[in-house]
Amino acid sequence: KVMKCLAGYTDEQRREFLSEASIMGQFEHPNVIRLEGVVTKSRPVMIVTEFMENGSLDSFLRV
Repeated sequence: KVMKCLAGYTDEQRREFLSEASIMGQFEHPNVIRLEGVVTKSRPVMIVTEFMENGSLDSFLRV
């Protein structure tokens, strides 16, 4: 599992972060990481995804 955290945020940033999680939850494809859950009851707010075995797309594109 991988966690993306949002700490020290405004209400707008929190809404955008949760919108991202909502969009991620709509994808079901073998080439797209799966959303495992969202933590909103405590700070920081977190998006939990499956582990990306070969690294992130960002690191792949920068090589």
